[in-house]
Amino acid sequence: MKLSNTAVNALRCFSTVSTLIQEVYPNPTRDVFRVQIETREFQPGTLFEIFTLFGARVFERTLNLMEGLYIVEYDLPKLQAGIYLLGIQVADGTKSLQRLQIR
Repeated sequence: MKLSNTAVNALRCFSTVSTLIQEVYPNPTRDVFRVQIETREFQPGTLFEIFTLFGARVFERTLNLMEGLYIVEYDLPKLQAGIYLLGIQVADGTKSLQRLQIR
């Protein structure tokens, strides 16, 4: 897993939520994809998960995010083709979801 604090020119989402999945790309993908995450404050123990549309968790990772913009790269070649939901959950229970299609 690569984690870097990178400035990216992209469409910005405005929300009161402190941690957001801004973008998932490329989407659709075959195996390697990047998730752009923005957090407005230190978020220790942030849970990043991937679920099938039936609710089965197929991937889980805990991230300790400082304030800023992150691009996290994942290589998940074992995921079957289909639609998945990516989720970020911070310690207070707030969630952000994004759709991912694997070909």
